Amino acid sequence: MVKQAIKAAFNRCGLEVRRLTENPKHNLLGLRDLKIRTVVDAGANEGQFARFITTALPGVRVYSFEPLPGPFAKLKKWADSLPQRNVVPFNVGLGTEACGVEMFEHVELTGHSSLLQTSDLSHSLYPQTKQQRSVRVEISRLDDMLDNGAISLNPETLFKLDVQGYEDRVLRGASKVLSKSRACLLEVNLEPLYESQATFEGLFQILIGAGYRYAGCFSQGYHANGRVIGGDALFVRY
Repeated sequence: MVKQAIKAAFNRCGLEVRRLTENPKHNLLGLRDLKIRTVVDAGANEGQFARFITTALPGVRVYSFEPLPGPFAKLKKWADSLPQRNVVPFNVGLGTEACGVEMFEHVELTGHSSLLQTSDLSHSLYPQTKQQRSVRVEISRLDDMLDNGAISLNPETLFKLDVQGYEDRVLRGASKVLSKSRACLLEVNLEPLYESQATFEGLFQILIGAGYRYAGCFSQGYHANGRVIGGDALFVRY
């Protein structure tokens, strides 16, 4: 009764109380049981995910890919400061072919920068994305980097993608990496935030076709009316 009363009091304040073990960012949706040893971090930005996963899964080796020079400089400075040197940064983006392209850098919100143009809805939901500039960046195929020895994988690999609507292109250039990975964590947009963005349905078909199955969602973003904008979906190959 006391627990219910406490929960009810928090609910009246618009808050919810739950056990920490029920929080996906604490339990990692079972990722710890997979004994992950290598992480491919596509869309690393300044290294936010790399910092999180190296703490959550001590001892992992992370290959981080970030094409924009500003965020990459911060990523590399942090990676170079690590005594164990277990984060390897690459100043390159990922896609279906090696080439140079123009990227839309969101000056006030670099984590939302994309190789795709943002929609009016994106500007409405995230006003910081309105201020942009075009930056020339280099793109590579992840499978080519695997073939030439730039990265080395093992069966206990987590493939993480946060590339702002470009996830399907990265996956099409990384079929070998996907086949060698155990889990794939990727951002999915359910609302049209970027022009020609990857759809959840399309990403689902790619991953199911590669032998994965949906294993849950780490986090979700919501519209003011409660509609889900997107989230970080986990797929696992058993």
